[in-house]
Amino acid sequence: MNNCSISPFIDSSYLASPNFVAFSCHIITIIEIPLSIYGAYCILFQTPAKMKPVQFLILNLHFWNTLSDLFLCFIGIPFLYLPSISGFDLGLLESPAVTFYVGVTLVLAMIAAVLSIYENRFYKLFAHKTTWKHIRKAYLIAVYTSIPFIFLPPFLTIPEQETAQSFILAKLPCLPKFTFNDEELFVLSISPVIPLLCIAFASLFLAVPIITFFSMTLYHLLTKKKLVTLSAKTLAIHRKFLKSVSIQSISTAGIVLVPLTTFICFMMFWYHNQKLNNLGYLVLSLHGSVSTIVMILVHKPYRDFTFSLCWKPQRNSPTIIVTDKSNQLQNSFNVVV
Repeated sequence: MNNCSISPFIDSSYLASPNFVAFSCHIITIIEIPLSIYGAYCILFQTPAKMKPVQFLILNLHFWNTLSDLFLCFIGIPFLYLPSISGFDLGLLESPAVTFYVGVTLVLAMIAAVLSIYENRFYKLFAHKTTWKHIRKAYLIAVYTSIPFIFLPPFLTIPEQETAQSFILAKLPCLPKFTFNDEELFVLSISPVIPLLCIAFASLFLAVPIITFFSMTLYHLLTKKKLVTLSAKTLAIHRKFLKSVSIQSISTAGIVLVPLTTFICFMMFWYHNQKLNNLGYLVLSLHGSVSTIVMILVHKPYRDFTFSLCWKPQRNSPTIIVTDKSNQLQNSFNVVV
């Protein structure tokens, strides 16, 4: 990174370094892999019969959560040089353009999986006899096929790199000499306008339908409208599942939205703080692990199975009856096996 602006406020701390991001992502990966495998096991083998209709939806969400997390923490680890939309790759790909595009696309696919769950609940409970029945498949196909194209526009207008690098590095402070300084800076866009428009479109295209399906489902569940064919027990099961999925979705959304909102503010107000860039990215990369942990805790079958592994109940000690023939009195005592 040559020709950058000379600033007396260069952050040379370890938290601001690429080394910190790479090391932290490797630690997250070590935790993420066994946790995700265990989560998949719970979904495949510990899902009770009453949850079988939504088993695939839960597995689909878990798959995209895990894949996006592993990509961001292991395969491609972008070092974000915000407020410019630039950085370099610390992962296996060593291709910042591919890392940026695939990383964002996988996160969008994860959000689409959340949308699928809420749409499915709305359809199965209330809309299976409405016109929505005839258009829902086309709608879901349109959603999933649109995911790879939502963030494509910035990659169609990538600036000439040498000129863009000089422009960005002249406006941002130099980074200290870290291990990864030999990596070439990749500039996706000089102006944040197109990327921000893509983020705005994704919010309208995915977030608004999620909120709509959730609100309509919750309203009907609470008012019991159109539920004359469902028993009180079945209704309670649907309410409980909606609550569990919502807790999982909200926790994941919080992990994603907090750093994303911070990054957007950095871009809009052209604020550079490499330490916050790194910490924000690490928070974002935790979304898969957090989602898996919350999934295990909020769904009772998975929670009970997990607790049974951690705290196995003690077996009752057998009781042996000994008869004293001299006085014909029975005394009992426990023998611990």
